[in-house]
Amino acid sequence: MDSDCKFANFIDGGLDAEAKTDPTGHGTAVAVQILRVSLKAVLYICRVMSPNSGPDKSAIEKAIRKAAAKPDKSSPDGGGWGVDIINMSFGWPYHHERVRKAIDFARQNGVHLFAATSNDGLLGPPNDILYPARSESVIAVDAADGYGEHAKSAPSSTSQHSRGSRFSAPGLGITSPNSKDILEGSSFACPIVAGVVALILEFARQSPLNKSLSVQACLQEMPAMLALLRSASSEKGPDGLKFLTPWKLIGVEALSHPSSSSLISSHSGPATTALPAGLRGVLWAQLELGDRVRVLCSSLSADSPSSAMDPMGW
Repeated sequence: MDSDCKFANFIDGGLDAEAKTDPTGHGTAVAVQILRVSLKAVLYICRVMSPNSGPDKSAIEKAIRKAAAKPDKSSPDGGGWGVDIINMSFGWPYHHERVRKAIDFARQNGVHLFAATSNDGLLGPPNDILYPARSESVIAVDAADGYGEHAKSAPSSTSQHSRGSRFSAPGLGITSPNSKDILEGSSFACPIVAGVVALILEFARQSPLNKSLSVQACLQEMPAMLALLRSASSEKGPDGLKFLTPWKLIGVEALSHPSSSSLISSHSGPATTALPAGLRGVLWAQLELGDRVRVLCSSLSADSPSSAMDPMGW
């Protein structure tokens, strides 16, 4: 793993150096999935389970709180890490109150949380989406193949469809980064969705969106991120399962037909027609995504008095 990653061990009595070792390769594969999508993401690797045991709920609670808390130089431990995203490629069948409170704390700090649903398919229990994926404050992710077909190992429950907080992403036929094994499951689909959200947040922190306080605040809210993910997904099958297709969000038609300079003239003026066709397409795609984010956040904050005083500077 890249030396720029941060490592911490939250198992009682464990050493941070132990978090750099991965006997099973599961955590390493999850981290690599994130970096395959969001190459410049800064990762905080947390050990929250021992090699021969399941998820340690106490360790998970502490890890979530540390990740979500803001840095504090006056604190002996430096405060928290102030992350934007928490990926949880694990789960268990029952609710856990202390973990729920930690998740609520993370959401209060504007952190987006993602969790793997399950790999038990129809053999799972009646409430077959595992916790914390079934939490209302967490975005649940199923595994699918590269064509958007739901994995047979994915849970059958539709409990999270109505509020649109369940998505799928490729999680089959994943090449292990440190062996010849082929990996499968929602554990490896979940970081793909988390990585796409990292790209969205990074994009929104560039000019001109970074000048809009309302946009920055809006993108910390779960309804806004769910709306963006729905816009970046395609419904698959009779159940309307949402498969992540992020190119829908960036105006892929401009990349396919970049010679249509009229698409960008309203934003950038006639000077952009001198750009090579490929660059015109990329520019239009960036402006299209910027427009989508701006319009979405404007609609969600229409009742906010501050929204009218927050010019975008296009």
